[in-house]
Amino acid sequence: MKINKKVMCFALIFVVALTLVGCVKNNVQQTITDISQLNGHKIGVVTGTILDVMTDENIENARKEYFETYSDLIIGLKQGKVSAYLTDEPIARVQCAEQKGIRYLEEYISHDDYAFAFSKTERGGALRDCFNEYLSEIRADGTLKEIEDKWFGDDESAKNVAYPASSGSAGMLRFITTGDVAPFSYVKDEKIVGYDIDVLCRFCEKYGYGLEISDATMAAIIPALVTEKADLAACCITVTE
Repeated sequence: MKINKKVMCFALIFVVALTLVGCVKNNVQQTITDISQLNGHKIGVVTGTILDVMTDENIENARKEYFETYSDLIIGLKQGKVSAYLTDEPIARVQCAEQKGIRYLEEYISHDDYAFAFSKTERGGALRDCFNEYLSEIRADGTLKEIEDKWFGDDESAKNVAYPASSGSAGMLRFITTGDVAPFSYVKDEKIVGYDIDVLCRFCEKYGYGLEISDATMAAIIPALVTEKADLAACCITVTE
């Protein structure tokens, strides 16, 4: 079963940047200032992401090492198991602010659109259409911009989510994400919060849905939609043909 992926393009254009520490070549510690210096190096990839393909497209003779989560990937980078990894600029900024000893190159290689994803069923299609209508409304009235400013801004005290009721008159939505990619979806005070979660919770509140959130690895998200174990998903889902 396929999924409908092109649901939402963020108003902000997110770029893919390279996050890294200095790497070693021929027993000499290098300071990386250009992506081309990474040719032939070990590059970390989160399993199940488009960054797997993009690594091959941008790093010659990349030797890829796979990790299930960004947390594991960051540990691998700091331990020298990989020389670098590709990630999105908003994610890179958060990771580098929180983790000592890593930085990112301000050499952007791609602009990507992201989407919420729905199972390709009659119910999934109807839910997608309703969600798209909601997104159009909150773009037009400025709410989406307010949400963007909150989650991509510096005021940590404002970064909270108002969850909908545990059950709703319109039924329960089963949402799957990975709580490892701030500022989109991450754990704060033992709850999953973030830009994606905020948008979804507001949608549920307006249309009367209850919400059940599952935290999974990137590789598990699409299969959950295909097998209808989840109604919708989000978390850096890249829009491609």
